[in-house]
Amino acid sequence: MALDPFYWLAGILEGEGTFMSGPPSRPNAPVVRIRMTDRDVVERSAALLDRAVTPIRPRQAHYKPPFITQLRGAEAVDLMIAMRPVLGPERTAQIDRVLARWSPRGRRSRPKAPRFPVLDGIDGSTSRDPRALSWLAGLLEGEGTFSLTCDSYPVISLNMCDGSVVRIAAKLVEARSVALREARRPEWRPTFVAQVGGAHAAEWMKRLRAFMGQRRTEAIDAALSQYHPIRLIDPPLSCVVPGCSAPHRGRGLCHKHYMMWSRDKANGRETRITPLR
Repeated sequence: MALDPFYWLAGILEGEGTFMSGPPSRPNAPVVRIRMTDRDVVERSAALLDRAVTPIRPRQAHYKPPFITQLRGAEAVDLMIAMRPVLGPERTAQIDRVLARWSPRGRRSRPKAPRFPVLDGIDGSTSRDPRALSWLAGLLEGEGTFSLTCDSYPVISLNMCDGSVVRIAAKLVEARSVALREARRPEWRPTFVAQVGGAHAAEWMKRLRAFMGQRRTEAIDAALSQYHPIRLIDPPLSCVVPGCSAPHRGRGLCHKHYMMWSRDKANGRETRITPLR
């Protein structure tokens, strides 16, 4: 399936974009900016915008150096209008505030024809739509995590403040639920988390790999290289722990005993439960 570059860009902007009004010295020069530490991803975005990539000084000496690309003025407005239908409520509200303050002046304040196609919204109804898959690839490039559990099962997770965006992504990847994660500090906002694991995550990693940048590709390759699934040929209907009749979840164990075994293994303790595999 081919990547739709502008839906991919919309996913990047959802996760890593900034939509700003112009400074007091240039009130009619709004800005769309992408800032990331992945230079190759910023370069892909810059190629679509026909703009340069600029390295900037990290905020702390031990931070990775970030790179930015940006549009200003009427072209930034055109991009905001084009991307707005596919962005979540928080980004849409940012764009609306910018557009409400922007007033074009002069003959050359706006190009004769918009540079960017106006996108249709993504509802998460099907991942077979190349536009939805491209948007998801861009979103996970910016905000996703590709990792392994302690027992070498691949996991894809998405953690963002905009719950509506996370729910659409969760619907696309068929995640079981979206969880609310409370903020760890008073000045932070709560976030919403969706994730898939195991064979389903491995399938999605393989499907998304061709669209991802270098860092995400390396993370996917590392996860898949350690994943060697072993399935029970005839799994039991209930937990194999003596005295437990709860429904089977995995490895011959119910949810409670599976989590007990998993926590013991993750913390380096001798496991109290013995699974079937």
